Formats: sequence, C-alpha cells, structure tokens
Amino acid sequence: MSLPDPSGFAVRRNGSCLAEEVDCGRTQAPFRACCPARASCPQQYNVDCCPSPANCTATLLQDPTCANSTWSLYDNHGYFCCPPGTIGYNASRTFSDGCANPGSPPRGASLLAVVSAGQTAASSTVPSTPTASAGTSPDSGDSSSSGSPSNTGAIAGGVIGGIAAIVIAAIIAFWFFRKRKNTIRSTKDQSEPRPRSYHEMDTTTQIQKPNEVDGMPLSELPATTKRTPIGELP
Repeated sequence: MSLPDPSGFAVRRNGSCLAEEVDCGRTQAPFRACCPARASCPQQYNVDCCPSPANCTATLLQDPTCANSTWSLYDNHGYFCCPPGTIGYNASRTFSDGCANPGSPPRGASLLAVVSAGQTAASSTVPSTPTASAGTSPDSGDSSSSGSPSNTGAIAGGVIGGIAAIVIAAIIAFWFFRKRKNTIRSTKDQSEPRPRSYHEMDTTTQIQKPNEVDGMPLSELPATTKRTPIGELP
C-alpha cells in the first residue's frame, strides 16, 4: 500500500529547516527533522512525513523511502534521510546519527551505507524537445560553432602527429642507408687484393738470364781484337 505525497521519512537538517518545509522538531543537536510542505510528522519510530496527522510508520516500513526524491535514505536502527551533497553517519559515542559533508564526519563517527540514493534535479526532470520548422534543424548554428574548436584541435593534432612521423621515418631511413653504405664499402675494401709495391715482391723470385744459343754462352769480343783500319783513297 502506497501513501499519497508528501509521505516518507524526514530529512536531517543541520541548524534549521528550510522556509517551505515543516519543522518536526530537534533530533540530536544540532539537527532537526524536516518534512515537505503540507506534510504532517507524528514522530513515532523515527520522524515520518505523513499526508495526515495519523501515524503512517507501519505503511512506510513496507517500502522505505524519503519524503523527497532528491534525499538519500539511510538506516541506523531507524530510517532517516540526508539532503543532497551530504552523507549519513553513526556517532557511536553519542548513540546518534546525522548528515555530514563527505570526508568530514564528526570525530569517532563512522559512515553509513546508502539504502536508497536520491535523484538529482537534472535526472528528475525531462527537458522538452524544441520544435523545428520545416526545412531547418534546431540550433544548427550553435552545434556547428560549439563543435568547431574540438574539431580544429583534433585536425591540428593529427597534422602535427603526421609531420612528426614523417620526420622520424626520414631520419631512420637516412641512418640506415648511411650505415649500409659504409658496410658495403668496408666489405669491398677487404675483398679486393691490395697491389704490392716493388719492395714487397717475393724475394725468392729469380730473374732469369737471357737464353743462350745452342747451349753456348754468349761471348763478347775480346778486348785485344784490333780493328782493321779503313783504307782511304789515294
């Protein structure tokens, strides 16, 4: 069985309730229990927000929920709600509970698990779809202008990345070609025989003497041979 709105468990406000809320009294100082406008709070079991002064605790326990959909529901031996931006905690020293900013609960307190998270204002309302005239699209100029900075940045990043890749590839190719050329030159120098100089010629090589005719050694004219004088005409 569901109750008509406003119904559900009350929220814990630090200090005072909002102007449009019903102040159901103090819980553990400095907190007060608050219900939506036009709700009643019979204050039984835990502070409830009922559509009438009659107690509705038994009905609320069948399907526990907060009286406002933006509040988050917690259970510490009794249900209570915290406003958006806060989280429920259990203060073991004072045997009480309350709502605090995330990460800064009171000293010695422990955070409670969320039973039911509250809805944000954006998710609770559905934006209306603008009607466009025939042949036109809504906000066509705004969408193109808003997307241009991101598109320009993406294009610029792609161009810079491409240029950097080309430069790196060219450097690697030049280094590889130069290394390969030096390797080929070194291999060629080692494979070709180096011409020997005159001094490096084999000393065992003997110079052959001129051949002799019919086994007879070549002789020279004796030094005592006299030449016949050439006669002269008288």
